[in-house]
Amino acid sequence: MQVLVLDPETARMAILAGANFIVSPAFNAETAKLCNRYRVPYMPGCATITEVITAMEAGADIVKIFLQIYTVLRL
Repeated sequence: MQVLVLDPETARMAILAGANFIVSPAFNAETAKLCNRYRVPYMPGCATITEVITAMEAGADIVKIFLQIYTVLRL
């Protein structure tokens, strides 16, 4: 079963349905707290160093890092 997890309510539904881990495209502190409570690994996506640090401090087991490439246009 695959479910797009964006919030703690969806994470809880997935865990109760038997999910062994939770993957999310974005970090959510309440989802991290819920996964820690149920002892289910949580893997959020992060785009900045600050998000990565916050996710790790909240107990994320693995963090997906979305690299952003900035280009400068010169006219």
